[in-house]
Amino acid sequence: MRRVGLVLAVVAVVMVVLAQPAGATFPGKVGRIAYTGGANQIATVKPDGTGVKVLTSFPTGAYAEASQYSANGKWIVFDALVVGQWDIWKMRQDGSRLKQLTNDANDDLVPSWSPDGKKIVFARDAGWIWVMNADGTHAHQLTVGSGSFPRYSPDGKEIAYQSYADSEIHVMKADGSSDHAITSNAFSDGFPDWSPDGKKIAFMSDRSGSAQAWVMEADGSHPVQVTTVPASGAMGAPEFSPNGKKIADWDSNNSFVVNLDGTKYHVVGATTSCCVGWQPLPKR
Repeated sequence: MRRVGLVLAVVAVVMVVLAQPAGATFPGKVGRIAYTGGANQIATVKPDGTGVKVLTSFPTGAYAEASQYSANGKWIVFDALVVGQWDIWKMRQDGSRLKQLTNDANDDLVPSWSPDGKKIVFARDAGWIWVMNADGTHAHQLTVGSGSFPRYSPDGKEIAYQSYADSEIHVMKADGSSDHAITSNAFSDGFPDWSPDGKKIAFMSDRSGSAQAWVMEADGSHPVQVTTVPASGAMGAPEFSPNGKKIADWDSNNSFVVNLDGTKYHVVGATTSCCVGWQPLPKR
């Protein structure tokens, strides 16, 4: 079973079935989109759906997913099930210099970079937020309560994550202090992604009747629905483009791109598991 089913089984205890995580998009020019393609490998594609490149070559039966780019666009971090457990891996944007960062009895999942590239935040086992150095050393727990899908703000001062305790989106300081919910309603909100300027957060919510992508202010105010994917296929999680003008997402079949107002939806690649990551390129 691919991990999307495994994680959703855990999430369903406290949430209506939603999707896998979004990422943290850093500012820059628009680069490639990373996603899980055929044979459950990490692939990248141009935003128009052309130029597919498969980056990993894990053995049959392995799953590599939840890819996220570093702020300089040169590295990708992701999780993979290779031999019996989920661990965090990283590689260069071209698939070279592949390195396993965690290797213990825990399932380590859904990683994301700090803006300076020095740290990686991730979820461990049933949903506690941890952070480690980018080389895998000095891992330590940040949250007391359970949660998952952590994402650094573009300035590195805060981390947004999905709380399993109340099915809301929380924000805390990067050291784990000042933890507070920014959504509060009877629905299930999760899988946050900061906009490149840090002013907005994209997220998934079932408040319109099925899991869809929404965008709100960073304080949780003024939520606006972006996608209208049919309920049967709404499994995704939104990620801002590096210029903040579009969102990439995925459903049970495809990775796609859509404008913030929901227009100009187009598929960029067939998807076998979660999620999407959008590459920021340096402005020249």
